[in-house]
Amino acid sequence: MTIRNKYLHIKIDIQKIIFILSIIIYLLIGIKYLNRGVFTDEEDNFAVGSLLLKGFVLYKDIFTHHFPFAYYWTSLVFLFKNNSIFIARLSVLLFQLFTMIIVAIETQYFLAVSITAITWILLRNFVGGQMLLYHTFAAFSLMVIYIIGYKILIDGNVTGKYLIIISIFSFIAILSTPLSVYTVIIVYTSVIIKLYESNLPNSKNKIILFLSSIFILFLIFIIYLIIGKTFLDFINEAIVFNTTIYSKYSSFYHYQSSRNIMVILDNITSFLQLRENFWYNINLMRPINVNYGWVDQWIFTGFLYRVSFIILSFKKIIEKKYIAAISIIFIGSSLLVIGKWGFHGQPIILNGIFTSALIIQSGIDQPVESKIIMRLMNYFIMSAIIFALVWLNIRLVKALYDNLDSPSYQKLYIQDIRRSTKIKKYVCNDPNVKLIYYPGGYIYYFFTGIKPFSKYLAMWPWMAEVGQDEVINKLKAQNDAKTIVVIKKISVWGYNTQDYLKPLSDYIKQNYIFVEDGIYLSPSLSRECKISR
Repeated sequence: MTIRNKYLHIKIDIQKIIFILSIIIYLLIGIKYLNRGVFTDEEDNFAVGSLLLKGFVLYKDIFTHHFPFAYYWTSLVFLFKNNSIFIARLSVLLFQLFTMIIVAIETQYFLAVSITAITWILLRNFVGGQMLLYHTFAAFSLMVIYIIGYKILIDGNVTGKYLIIISIFSFIAILSTPLSVYTVIIVYTSVIIKLYESNLPNSKNKIILFLSSIFILFLIFIIYLIIGKTFLDFINEAIVFNTTIYSKYSSFYHYQSSRNIMVILDNITSFLQLRENFWYNINLMRPINVNYGWVDQWIFTGFLYRVSFIILSFKKIIEKKYIAAISIIFIGSSLLVIGKWGFHGQPIILNGIFTSALIIQSGIDQPVESKIIMRLMNYFIMSAIIFALVWLNIRLVKALYDNLDSPSYQKLYIQDIRRSTKIKKYVCNDPNVKLIYYPGGYIYYFFTGIKPFSKYLAMWPWMAEVGQDEVINKLKAQNDAKTIVVIKKISVWGYNTQDYLKPLSDYIKQNYIFVEDGIYLSPSLSRECKISR
């Protein structure tokens, strides 16, 4: 073994040790801060996941415009540990860990994975990454296909295992959020071009394997929907509804493909939105908190993620890895379609961090015979990125240390548990009672165990366009049903429930018995369950 090869082996062994230590740290910090924060979309997953185990059918018995992966995952977790929020969140931590281990083993980017793991585990509590959210699954699945795709484009080694892994995690990413499809298409296109370019004897077979594997996965999913007689429901709720109705309300989601393609191109010409001034806050001591998007609007976060894609792309141009260069910048642009900050922005945040780490990894792995100007440029870029990541991690450690105490889930949900107890008081343990809790009471279906009256567990403004009249008509048709109704007076994205839920509220007030604090009982339930108010 030459001295150089011996040096390379030692360097890889050191990186493996760092990787193992980072995994241990990831687990320890992840579990310590697992009980942080609550969010409606996670509560939606809890409620729907528990209902699926009771025989409810997604999209048929439960209306949702979200794609199904997070629901199925939650249901599977609850199957092993009934309605355990701790285990549900732990499963997310393990999913994240599993994907990182796959990437590290398959690519040998042990140092890059280690840097990403440490930075993410410190950051994730400030962007909802500790919760069971669809964007978390999408972020890590897209990380797998991005990095393994990058490995293929750089090394030219296209194995069948790589192609299968990309297909599986592309499937998970799209079933987590459909806006992942643009990143998936970019990765697929890049890898297929690389296969054609390689001109190897088995290239065509690998392309067939690549395309057929993801086709089979989606075919199985479609057959599953058809057998369950929910295919049309899925199309109407998760695709048509998002395109025609939800897009009118949400500033985060735009499902029209033609528009999103233009957004991707605009993101490229704007250097991944670096024209916006959000990213240029240079205050080293900027406070870190969990407010939506706050932590991302900083030169050490939002700016770093974006400029890392640009730097890595330019590095690949210099190295004449043109397919990789184009792929990197298009992937960064497509991730911004999913979201640019907050929990929506987890894909760009996680993959931006990994891209920063890849720059460090490639700089360290750079051959010593490289030109002096290239080495100096690499050292300068590496130093700047290392400083940014080290400072970010120092600030994150301080922010977490200032909030060391981790509340129990009983304390975290204390108000919801108390209200659930109050709701259960009015149903007298009757299993036939149904619950309506609007505009969004997912957690109360979960904590009370009371089944929903209709397929609409929530009635947000966008859902009211299609669901409010349906619920009213069902109440009229089943006027003797034992039902408890809660309608809260709140504002949802500027829409007051007193206004957009007025038809339903008026019907309830005229036909139901007022109890307290927005709680109403149907006449049949009020007669049967006579307790002191």
